[in-house]
Amino acid sequence: RALVQRSALLGAAAEERTTLYGAVLCPGAAARAGAVLNEGALLADRAEAGEDAILLERVAVWPGRRVPAGARLTASLTAGGLKPPLAFGGGGTLEGAIGAELTAEALLVLGGLLGREGTVGLGWAGGAGARMLAQAAGSGAAAAGGRVLSHDAPCPSAAAWLAESWGLPVSLFVQQEGERARLYFFDRRGMPLGRARERRLEGALLRSELRRMPAGRVGQWESVTGVRPAYAAKRSQVTQAPLRRLEVAVPGREPADGALAEALERLGCTVRREASPGVPAFRTGRGGFRLLAEDEEGEPLPPEQLLTIVAL
Repeated sequence: RALVQRSALLGAAAEERTTLYGAVLCPGAAARAGAVLNEGALLADRAEAGEDAILLERVAVWPGRRVPAGARLTASLTAGGLKPPLAFGGGGTLEGAIGAELTAEALLVLGGLLGREGTVGLGWAGGAGARMLAQAAGSGAAAAGGRVLSHDAPCPSAAAWLAESWGLPVSLFVQQEGERARLYFFDRRGMPLGRARERRLEGALLRSELRRMPAGRVGQWESVTGVRPAYAAKRSQVTQAPLRRLEVAVPGREPADGALAEALERLGCTVRREASPGVPAFRTGRGGFRLLAEDEEGEPLPPEQLLTIVAL
């Protein structure tokens, strides 16, 4: 059930359901099941297009490179492509093991693409691995001529707030969790980048693109401090009625929990950092983007009940 038109297979393989329009497959190359190669596409010696991969017009895959299954390749693949590609998941994040999927080289590439947008907000938390990845991204952004604002936001939600407050074109926050890390990307509204921009980042990673500038055009690197108290102060201004004489607990130990405790103190609450009988407790989740609560008896509040309380 393959469709082959005006194509040359020079000792190569085209599996079932492949579609080749004017493509060239060199010795040892393979188009796996369901792959589509458009006009002028080339698989060099031992190159491979994975299952259901799509190569657009005049795209070349260099010898020994592999286009991962399901990928949509819009430019020639001259390096990389030997590992499964990094792909955005829910919430506009990238996730992987530090030193495996998430490497300094990959973050250099990501930073280079972010740096093309001008100013890049940059933060990290959770460990030395997160710092290494963030600094690699910052180096890539500066190498591409971008201005890097390295800040001390304690958690992703604070980084999103800073991106919105300062109108930063793009921001990256690296959160380490043990051996793994999650990369959060934000636009100038403090929101995820959107699928079109995510696809550009995925494509740059797949092709291992790295933009370089001469010394005179390397971007500046600046440091911003005091984000946590500013973030807590701004969050505490949301309500017009300070919560005087209310005792609460914030037992979590994540950076976002510290910002939450500080915001509640600014609202006039007495805040314990350990759970206590008879005291309602609050925690954060997803890097500060989720609020969790327990009543005075330690029972979790249903999300709809918590939403109603917050709205009131």
